[in-house]
Amino acid sequence: MPVKHFQNSIIFRSPTSALAIATLLVVAIAPMGNLATASEITIADSPTPRVNDRPGGREPGGNRAPLPEIDNAPGGREPGATRSANGCLEEDKALAIVQPVGDRNRITTSAIYPTFFFYLPETSAPKAEFVLTDDRYQEIYKTTFDVFDAGSTIRVTIPASLLSPTLEVGSEYTWSFSLLCNPNEPSGNIFIQGTIERMMSSEGSQGEMMAASASDRLARFLEEENWTDALIALADLRRENPNDRSLRDRWTSLLQELGLEEYANEPLVQP
Repeated sequence: MPVKHFQNSIIFRSPTSALAIATLLVVAIAPMGNLATASEITIADSPTPRVNDRPGGREPGGNRAPLPEIDNAPGGREPGATRSANGCLEEDKALAIVQPVGDRNRITTSAIYPTFFFYLPETSAPKAEFVLTDDRYQEIYKTTFDVFDAGSTIRVTIPASLLSPTLEVGSEYTWSFSLLCNPNEPSGNIFIQGTIERMMSSEGSQGEMMAASASDRLARFLEEENWTDALIALADLRRENPNDRSLRDRWTSLLQELGLEEYANEPLVQP
């Protein structure tokens, strides 16, 4: 399959420093060669997030405006997308988060640079957009990309870089993923949103976990029943070994165990 190329522009805003712009060229190769896109990434000053190792963990803290009542929890998942009367979907499946979530699409993780998986349905939308905001609803990360991988599960990861915002224990972040159906009519966009919180891993430091192999991370996260990070580690293994059918079968089995069987056999695109 073809290889996708996408160019990211990173913009840093700081009240005490001048605007700095760096351009990164990333070549993304999806499993079995799926193609990637051109995207713009905006990163503001690094915030403070938090995460949980297990589905269902702590309750979000702070006084925040309530999110829309979207129940996307395993076992009783409803489509988490808002669509206009002239929506740009071309199949029955809705835009969805493909991860174990709690009430109001709440994700927990031990990662300082979070990863998200979304099912991208067949759509006529030319672009999609991911945004992460802090507990004051200040935008800290944004990426917009051309839609080339409709009908598959796609991966969105905040780059592991000193220039990227990191999740911190004790803070809650809001994420949103949108299909930009018509750039001139934002109200017609189809989107899904939720929160993410970071919790410390029960074993090992962040440095140790990041240095460990994907196989070792997967074993540890499964032992801890840290399903979000286990899914990410398994996706990392699949990216490292794209022709290993046993890993693909393991991915299917894990999604089924998490109540995500609807997406278990969809192609996984990993830039």
